[in-house]
Amino acid sequence: MAKKSIAEETGFGVATMPDKAQGRRYVGGGEYIPGVPARDLSAEEAATYAPMIAATEAATGRILYQAIEEE
Repeated sequence: MAKKSIAEETGFGVATMPDKAQGRRYVGGGEYIPGVPARDLSAEEAATYAPMIAATEAATGRILYQAIEEE
């Protein structure tokens, strides 16, 4: 099985942006991105911070936010 890219893992990125708005769960364990809240994000916040989150996760390989799975 092929390893998932950061964009696939986080749900951020042009190829994997969801069609509908979706919040993000903070899983960073105390790590943070300057200027981005270190907590769960609403769908609107996730859209606002998506470029910073994607760039930081691509550069560091650390996943700090994951898509909130709908039930």
